[in-house]
Amino acid sequence: AYLARMEASGVVLGDVPVNRYFWDALARVEDPLTFVAGLSLTFEQANLDFAAHYAAAFRQVGDVATAEVLDEVLADEVRHVRHGVNWFDAWRASPAAPDLSRWEAFVGALPAPLTPARAKGTTFVRAPRRTAGLDDDFVDRLAVFGASRGRPPRVHGFFPGVEADVAASVRAPVSGATPTGATRTLRRIEGDLASALLFLATRDDVALLPRAPSPAFLADLARAGFDLPEIVEGAAAEAATLLAGRTLGEPCPWGVGPGVARAWGPLGGQRARGTSDQGLRWEPAWCALYDKGWSAGLLAAWAGELGIDAAIVGRRVESRAALDAFVDAAGATELVAKAPWSTAGRGHCRVGAPGFAAWAEGVLAEQGSLVVEPWLAREVDLSVQLDVTTEGGVRVQPWGRFLTDAAGRYKGAVLGRSLDGLDAAHRRAVAEAAPILTATAHRVGAALHARGYAGPAGIDALIYRAGDGALRCKPLVEVNPRRTMGRVARAIERRVVPGRVGLWVQRSRQQARNAGFPDLAAWAEALRARAPLTVVEGPLIVGGALFTSDPATARDVLTVLVVAEDLAAAWALLEAGGRGAAPHVP
Repeated sequence: AYLARMEASGVVLGDVPVNRYFWDALARVEDPLTFVAGLSLTFEQANLDFAAHYAAAFRQVGDVATAEVLDEVLADEVRHVRHGVNWFDAWRASPAAPDLSRWEAFVGALPAPLTPARAKGTTFVRAPRRTAGLDDDFVDRLAVFGASRGRPPRVHGFFPGVEADVAASVRAPVSGATPTGATRTLRRIEGDLASALLFLATRDDVALLPRAPSPAFLADLARAGFDLPEIVEGAAAEAATLLAGRTLGEPCPWGVGPGVARAWGPLGGQRARGTSDQGLRWEPAWCALYDKGWSAGLLAAWAGELGIDAAIVGRRVESRAALDAFVDAAGATELVAKAPWSTAGRGHCRVGAPGFAAWAEGVLAEQGSLVVEPWLAREVDLSVQLDVTTEGGVRVQPWGRFLTDAAGRYKGAVLGRSLDGLDAAHRRAVAEAAPILTATAHRVGAALHARGYAGPAGIDALIYRAGDGALRCKPLVEVNPRRTMGRVARAIERRVVPGRVGLWVQRSRQQARNAGFPDLAAWAEALRARAPLTVVEGPLIVGGALFTSDPATARDVLTVLVVAEDLAAAWALLEAGGRGAAPHVP
């Protein structure tokens, strides 16, 4: 039938070359279980997708005769897969692992370099797989499985404690620093928020997640158009053990510190030729890049050229006496003090607040200094993501808007029409600030490169209300020489349909309880019921809620995207029936 259609189309067998991957992958198979796993459950299962896809494609261009041949091929492949399923089930029982599911046994039986990704074709179809005898759990897991089809995968790991890692190396010899992620709190944060890596990785990458997400969660992400990477379950710090023996591409940790470099150093020997090692190296000089005093010094040097009021720039103090002198000189000006190494707005304290003295003394003892600056009346929080190349080039992305609570702690972002909900004066202030933000980002990139750093970075900025009532810009609040939640927000934003507003936020277990729910999973179920996800061709999200971390495994924090016609409607969907406090929004 193939030959007849080729002849009718003027094509002779041999005109179009074929590849030998199928033969090479199975040439050294030595047992029947591995053979049916690789042949029937991988290559022939993928043909279910290919046959269905190309039958539809030929019908679309009016070639019904070829489409009917492919219908026959699809029916034949269903029988081939069913044949393989029957024999695979007969042979897969193992005394060493009697409780393995069919999916687990399949993954374990595949010969290298095959992965389940090779069992899928151009368009994933479910019905033929069920007809062939594959169960729903197997089909669901395959549908969301991602893995490289040939390119050495980049490796993504989430290190929420990279600033603590760097701070420890400042106060103690590097060899004695606490490995990133070692504390119980950091392990819980990693477990809840590591799913952010799924939006930075591609289908050819590997993402290390402490807890494997549920198939239902991954299916929602796939439905929304996200290309899912291969997921390896385990802590990011254990990458060398989890990925032992594999040829790898570029290492992409969330951030690099001395502990990260030690943990991931062994991966250097597994890198494919020509790939960068920038995610594995650590230079002691880079400690300064994480220091808020360093970024304050940059802004102080650039204030005149950028047209910034020098009075709002932070100053470093290295003793309690210097702190007291700074406070006395400020008079009635409200001040905030920041720990040099901290993240997400969680390392600061208002000067004079209850407990401030003890907090300040503790930071001075642990980190050796404080950064003190005026407490600004923040109106709009902005961020800019940039990438520094090894040659010194700086790629700057458009600014984004993020959300904080009243204390300035990061809580989420506004996506799509990011200025929705702001009045004309605030919009104008952001528009006027945009070129200043871009110029600042390029300057920051150059400063990072001057210190030998290459890789991702983000800068935080804000629009504040000055004492005279005018809206002004502080284009550099801090530098984050790592991947950031702002970068994740930009990646998620690509799946929001143009013209809509996306509200991407974090919700804590305490907020769920305040809203009357026993835990985050129950809160998520209620939100999903009142805001069902709606996806249009693209695929793009046009409305409803998409959970960006898994409610089934969340312990302390859950992240969710709510898409609606405007920001007010998105907040209404998110908070309906609850009493959780909204982040600071002017």
